[in-house]
Amino acid sequence: MRHLYAFIIAILPMFAYGQDAARKGHFEYGAFGGKQLWGKIYDERRMEAVSGWVAGADLGYRVRDDKSGVSFHIQPNFSTFGSVLEEGKNTQIYRWIEWKWQAFNLPYTIRYALPSGKVRPFAEAGINLRFRTKLTMGYRAIGCGVAGCSGSDGIDDVQQNLTRDLIGPVAALGAEIDILSVTIPVTIRISEGFGTFGSKPTSTPGSGYGTLKTKVVQVTAGVMFKN
Repeated sequence: MRHLYAFIIAILPMFAYGQDAARKGHFEYGAFGGKQLWGKIYDERRMEAVSGWVAGADLGYRVRDDKSGVSFHIQPNFSTFGSVLEEGKNTQIYRWIEWKWQAFNLPYTIRYALPSGKVRPFAEAGINLRFRTKLTMGYRAIGCGVAGCSGSDGIDDVQQNLTRDLIGPVAALGAEIDILSVTIPVTIRISEGFGTFGSKPTSTPGSGYGTLKTKVVQVTAGVMFKN
C-alpha cells in the first residue's frame, strides 16, 4: 500500500492543473513505441544488450500555449524484456540462462521542453508503476568430468517465485519535432526499480541466484495530437 500512496501523492499536481487545463484546451493525446536497448537482470552485472519492445499511449497536458516549458504525461504501456547470461563457454562447466518478462507499466512524468521552435529538446523525470505479468527462465547446464558430460535444460515459470519491484524512477532525454499538425516525440529513457527481487531457490540450476533487478534503457518514438 505504501507504493500506492506514493504514486497518488506524486500525481496530485496533475489533478491540481486539471480544471484550468480543461478550460484552456492544453490536453494532448497520442501513441508511442520503441525498443529495449540495454538492461540487466542481476544487480551486480553491467548493463548489456537486451531484447524486447515497448508500446503504449501518451496522455499529456501542457502548461503553455507555445509547446515549450512544463508538461505532464501519463503513458500506460506494455513492454517485454529478454536477457541472456552465459558462463563457462568451452569449459568443463557451462551455464546458460535466459530471462524473459512482460509487464504493464504506468509511468507518470514531468517534462520540460526548451523554447526552440519546431524542434524542442526536452528532459523528463518521474515514477513508474510496473505490474509484471510474466517471468520465465530458460536454462541449460552442462558439466564434464572424468566419466563424461551430463546436463539439463528446460524453461521454468518463476512469476510466482519472485517478489515484484512495483515502483521505480524513470528519466528521459529527447526532442519534440513538429511536422504539419502533429508532434513527434523521440526519447531515450531509463527505467529502474528501487529495490531488487527476492528469489526462492529451487532444484533448477541458477534459480536461486540473488539480487535480481529490473533495469532497462529504451528508445521510443511517437505521435501527439492536440485536443
